[in-house]
Amino acid sequence: MSKVWYLLLLVIISCGIGNKNIKKTKNKNLELYTIVYNINSDSLFVKTSIVFPTSNLVFIKKNNQFEASIETSIRLEEVASGKQIKRISNINKIIKKYYEDTRASDLHELEYQFYLLKGDYKVLVGVKDLDSFNNWTAADNINNSNKNVTLFTYEGDQKKYLIDGALGQDNELWIELSNHLFDSNSYRCSIAKDNTILKSYNISDCIENENSLLECPIDIPNDIFGDITVNIVSALSKKVSLDVYRNKETSLWSSDIDVVLGVMAYILPYSEIKSLYTLSEDEQLSFVLSYIDNKDLDFKTNKNEFLELIKVRFQYVNNNFSEYNTGWKTDRGEVYIVNGPPKSIEVFYDNNKMVNKQIWYYEDRTFMFSDERTMGELKLIKI
Repeated sequence: MSKVWYLLLLVIISCGIGNKNIKKTKNKNLELYTIVYNINSDSLFVKTSIVFPTSNLVFIKKNNQFEASIETSIRLEEVASGKQIKRISNINKIIKKYYEDTRASDLHELEYQFYLLKGDYKVLVGVKDLDSFNNWTAADNINNSNKNVTLFTYEGDQKKYLIDGALGQDNELWIELSNHLFDSNSYRCSIAKDNTILKSYNISDCIENENSLLECPIDIPNDIFGDITVNIVSALSKKVSLDVYRNKETSLWSSDIDVVLGVMAYILPYSEIKSLYTLSEDEQLSFVLSYIDNKDLDFKTNKNEFLELIKVRFQYVNNNFSEYNTGWKTDRGEVYIVNGPPKSIEVFYDNNKMVNKQIWYYEDRTFMFSDERTMGELKLIKI
C-alpha cells in the first residue's frame, strides 16, 4: 500500500495568527509550518503551510497591475530509507494592484494537505522566483507526536489557521481537533487570562469535517482582549491548552495599527509621531484614542465628531484617489484628510485628455498636484 493516500493543494493569501501547537521551521525568507493529527490507529492527517514575504519577489507591470511568477515544490521522504514518497510542483502568480504593495511586508501562504500511514517523514519545500531566479528552501520532520489540535477562524468561506499574529475583534474562533486522540464526544472549554478562568462551558455543537476532524466554535466574551488561553478538556480528562492574542476593537478608521499611525502622521507633529513609534502597540492605540477623545468637537453628543470627520475623509480618499496607490497614502489623500474638500479645483489635461495637473483652492492656501512622471499619479509640487 502506498504510504501517501492522496494530497490536496490549496493556495491561500494571508497574514496568519499564533498557535503553539503548530510546528515552525523558519528563516527570514521562508517559513514552514506543520500540523499533524492522529485520525485513527494507523493514519495521520498532515497540514503543511509555506509562508514567505512577497517583498522578496520581482514584480512585472502588466495591464495596470503588478505580477510575480513563482514555482513552488514540495517533496516527501521516508526518514529511515530516504525514499521519496511524493513530489508536487506548481507555478503560481501573485498579483498586486499598486507598486507600493509589492514592497509591503505582506506574506503569501501556500497550504498542502496529506494523508499518511503512521511513520516518520521529512518534508522539503522550495519557492523559486521565475523572474529573478532566486530560490528559498525549508525542511521539517513529520511524525505522530503533535498535539492534534489547533485554532482557526474563517474569512468568508476560507479557513485561516492561527499561526503568527492576532485574532481580530470580529473573528469567530474555532478549534479543530482529532476525536481519535481525545477518544470522546464530550468536551469542556475554559477561557483564561493571566491564569484566571473567566468563562467555562460545555461544547455541544461540534461538527465533523471532510478530513474526519471535529470543528468546534469557541465563545470568547467580547470584553476579553490581549493574551488569552483556551483550555479543552475531554470527558476522559484529556486536556490541551492553546494561546491566542485578541486585538482590541479600535472603532477608528482602520483596525490595522499601521494604517492608523499612517494617518496620525498627517495630523501630529513629527516629534510626537517619532515618540509614538517607540511605544508598544497597546500604548500606541491608547495614545491615539486619548488624542481623538480630546479632539471631540462637541462633548454634549454621543458621537465624536472629529473621529467621524476623519473616517469620512479616509473613506473618500480611498474611494477616489486610489489609481496608483491606496488613496490615503497619496499626496492628494494626505491633503484631503488634513484640510477636507477644497472650495474649488482647477483641472488641466494633456494631449491624450488625461488629467496631468490639478490645483486645489482653499480659503487660505492653494495646493498644486502634477503627474510629471506620467505614471498616472498626481504628486504635490507646490503649496
